[in-house]
Amino acid sequence: MAKGKENEIQVKFTVDEEQKHRLDLLAKQREVSVPQFAKLTALGVRMTPAPVINISEGNSEEKELLEEILQTFEVHEDGKETVFVSSSFNPELISKIRKYLKK
Repeated sequence: MAKGKENEIQVKFTVDEEQKHRLDLLAKQREVSVPQFAKLTALGVRMTPAPVINISEGNSEEKELLEEILQTFEVHEDGKETVFVSSSFNPELISKIRKYLKK
């Protein structure tokens, strides 16, 4: 058995079709699996849905901000999650993001 696995306990629960559909939607919005969503929610972790950004609508401020983020950060995707890594702290970009999010 793998190290650390000996103390893990599996928890199972049953839901109806409507509840399963709702769990699927809520987990997808937060970009996590249904088991991860159920576990984190049950443990009291507050999660907000991932923001939906539609660049095709032509909002130039969003486009500029996204382009700057993509230039500043290196994006790593492993199929399960996306991680943004920056080699340098950019206070101007952080300020722009905060200003935009306050709108």
